[in-house]
Amino acid sequence: MITRDDIQTVLTEMQAPVLSLYLNIDNADQANQAAIPAWQVEIRNRLDALAATLDDPNDALWRQLADQADAYLHQFESGGQSAAVFFDADGLREFRVQFPLETQVSYGPPLVTPLLWLVDEYEPYLIVLIDQEKAHLLRGYLGRVGAEDRLELDIDDYDFQQRSEYQLGAFAQGDFRDLYEKMIDEHRMRYYREVAARIEQLCREKDYQRIILGGAEQSAGALKNLLPARIAEQVVGVLPIPVRSDGRAIMERALPAALDFERAYETALVNEIIDLAKGSGRGALGMDDVRMALEQQRVELIVIPYPIADRALAAELPLRVLESNGQIELVHGEAAERLNAEGGIGARLYYAIPSGGNTVPTEKDSPKSARSEPQSREG
Repeated sequence: MITRDDIQTVLTEMQAPVLSLYLNIDNADQANQAAIPAWQVEIRNRLDALAATLDDPNDALWRQLADQADAYLHQFESGGQSAAVFFDADGLREFRVQFPLETQVSYGPPLVTPLLWLVDEYEPYLIVLIDQEKAHLLRGYLGRVGAEDRLELDIDDYDFQQRSEYQLGAFAQGDFRDLYEKMIDEHRMRYYREVAARIEQLCREKDYQRIILGGAEQSAGALKNLLPARIAEQVVGVLPIPVRSDGRAIMERALPAALDFERAYETALVNEIIDLAKGSGRGALGMDDVRMALEQQRVELIVIPYPIADRALAAELPLRVLESNGQIELVHGEAAERLNAEGGIGARLYYAIPSGGNTVPTEKDSPKSARSEPQSREG
């Protein structure tokens, strides 16, 4: 599983120049089932093309990293649909993923934007499938489902003494069925509250920002009504996913809803930045204004369409944003079209500089100073 912390580790702990490889190794592709898989031919051709662009292809560090990559490719063991591998003078870092990534190579700053896109596009979701007797709490991430917890309501074992008291009183009054159903409803609401409390705990402990509910519609609705307001706001959909669904069926239902939510979120974010840029000044649009804001260490969040056409910028931008203590969001579809019409890149800023004036950031707002990095080369 890849996280933003993994990507930050690559950016901060690997020493440039870094040789970055992205391998599309999907065995479902017939060309990759040959004796020499097509991806191996393609990656070696790209490495040769990259070497031809270097000022000195016999440079000792380049040769060391190229030899490391060659040894890695000779010993490669299949697994996953794609692999991202980063080589520096001290070794390598490898990530396997279950989504297709474009085959590419880069030499210079580590090229992490494809991984950032993956993490942006497939945020972890808490998926809760519930009916009147059981609840499955699952983690949906990068096309996979993993168990978080399971809760059940056992009517036969629940407060037997209380149930007996209901029976005695009910038989005396002649309305046992109504009182018994009332008791069951009370226990069921207690069970729903237990599930709601567990959701709140998981969101707190594992920082889930998005929740999908499924199972029986009535139970899912009752559960949502019991969630605290700030947690209920994170519910992005209540879907008809049967409680007994397997992982593949769950993702087939949940993933489209998750991606629809991401598109809506991206569009709202781009609109916010455009409004800030044209209003209060806490936004920047276009490469010139964004670069200036980066130099002034004012960038809180950069938004840019993906894929990034400028390969050098794709390698440079994550480093620059990290140095500003900021974040980067890669957008698609309607959000990308809207942003392209406004300069192709935008940023939300820590503070605005009034026209004709200078605003000095506070110590809290001021990020660390930037450092220069070598330009990247791609193949």
